[in-house]
Amino acid sequence: MRAKRCAGMWHFLDDTTNGSGYRQEQPLTERRVKNIQIIDGADNAAYDIFSATEEEFSLIFPDGTDVAFIDEVYRSQPSTILDAALTEIWTRRVPKRLAMGIHGILFYDCERKKIYYPGRRDEEAVNPCGAPLR
Repeated sequence: MRAKRCAGMWHFLDDTTNGSGYRQEQPLTERRVKNIQIIDGADNAAYDIFSATEEEFSLIFPDGTDVAFIDEVYRSQPSTILDAALTEIWTRRVPKRLAMGIHGILFYDCERKKIYYPGRRDEEAVNPCGAPLR
């Protein structure tokens, strides 16, 4: 299965043969996707954006949250399921200039940021003293 973006939607394609031995693209499904920005603690982090299906997104961001920390994600779901979902997500990098919004933020190696997102929702971010950030 491959995916390509067209008119703001991802088209998931299943490569099948058409009986002649030649490969032919056939649309498998059209799904709305959600973009996840990766915030990494590394000095050379690029803060890339990746597209996730609704199902993949809900594994990482349950119950209406839009901020997640990878260690907490792995504590909440079986690693085999998450590994499979993240492997698929990593194949769908979205150049920032083409991203149509950011629907979730996934932090790697950023433990110090947890205090700013107690409810794991970006709009509810707080200052270190607990006062609203926005």
